[in-house]
Amino acid sequence: MSSGLRAVVGLVLLCAALFSVTGMTGMTEPTMGGLACWLLVGLAGALVATYDPTAGAGGAPTLYLAVFGMFHAGLIVSYVAIGDSALVGQGDNRFVDPQTLLRPVIAVLTGLLALVVGYLLARHLAPVAPPHDSQPTADRVGVVGLVAVVVGAGIVFRTLGQGGIGLGSGYGDFLEAAATSTYGYGVLLVGYGCSFLVVAGGRYRTLGLVAMGVVGSVLLVLGSRGAVLFPVLAMVYAVGRRRRVRPVSAVIVAVLGLGVTSVIRVTRLGGFRALLAGDGDFSPWHGLAELGYSIYPVVVVQRWMDGGEEPRHGVTLIAVPLRFLARLFGGGAPPAKEDHRLFNVEILDRQGPIGGSPIAEAIRNGGLPFVVVLMAAIGVLLWLAARGQGSRGTLWGVVLLLPLLIGTRNSFAPIPAQWLIGSLLVVLASAGARARDRVPT
Repeated sequence: MSSGLRAVVGLVLLCAALFSVTGMTGMTEPTMGGLACWLLVGLAGALVATYDPTAGAGGAPTLYLAVFGMFHAGLIVSYVAIGDSALVGQGDNRFVDPQTLLRPVIAVLTGLLALVVGYLLARHLAPVAPPHDSQPTADRVGVVGLVAVVVGAGIVFRTLGQGGIGLGSGYGDFLEAAATSTYGYGVLLVGYGCSFLVVAGGRYRTLGLVAMGVVGSVLLVLGSRGAVLFPVLAMVYAVGRRRRVRPVSAVIVAVLGLGVTSVIRVTRLGGFRALLAGDGDFSPWHGLAELGYSIYPVVVVQRWMDGGEEPRHGVTLIAVPLRFLARLFGGGAPPAKEDHRLFNVEILDRQGPIGGSPIAEAIRNGGLPFVVVLMAAIGVLLWLAARGQGSRGTLWGVVLLLPLLIGTRNSFAPIPAQWLIGSLLVVLASAGARARDRVPT
């Protein structure tokens, strides 16, 4: 199937899904089965429209949509499949109701359609970039990646050590210990570094896999799945730029990963000792349901806006530079933990540690029109990650993609700073190549 035909088929599926779900607004009782069905149709349409057969399951849009779909549709689909046992959340689950979820699902499908349109427009206006004549050496990329991993892992383990995390520590203890800006950047550096090592190949690739295995196993047991999932997917993207990642293999690994997620869920309450006691159960449906609770922030923010909250008009997206400028020019800024211009801070203060979502943040800033704008911009960025060629293009793709993946269940505010850090790493890795370009022949 040609890329043009795939785009048409995908858009038709997406439009059919959005039209059908929007039509449910006049129904007295929409069904969970209907919401799940059309969510799956819409996700399938988005995946078909943006699929890159050369990368397979390792394409940037495919990876992003897979994560976005699990986080925003997983709970609904699991609930339809296994009923009330999918309600693995520790809080109030009364929002898992078709009438309550209808508008959030409409917002999710609207965002998917906007993402695909942005991606396709960008692909039309900016075709695949030719590879640069010179590329950074594997050793240079590997060394930069190794340094990033060492620094990042040092930050992560130092944070956990200072927090007194032990075998009996639960997820709440972990969150308290990790509630520092440095911890997040430690995880980011590990993700960038391991992906750079994969790009370097050879023995560096092996080092990257080992490093992610060591750091990831610790964080998984502590209940921090996102800190492992997102860097691993960035590494899969790096592999996909060299050879095709088979979709069937990716699905098998995903199902196993969801099962493992369900098993280690017990560590969020009882720590590693609960896992040793055999309290966990291997259930991909439960794993998918837990990840799918990212639809809850959309529900919460929709309630806020329905209650008369003033939209933020994009302020949450630029809150970090606004805070920096305020301090630079002497105006001052409230402490980060009190500044509700930071979407993650507002969610935490008003609702607790339920995570975030680009759909929820967009609704907080301006409703469905802002959903369209933000998700279309993400679509453009995904094309930029997909179009680069050679090792340098792959490095830039990693830099773009990893923060976007992290942002699927967090706020947008730290993403520009994360891009800046990644850009510095690429500059360091490419310095040797640029120097060779200047050598006269």
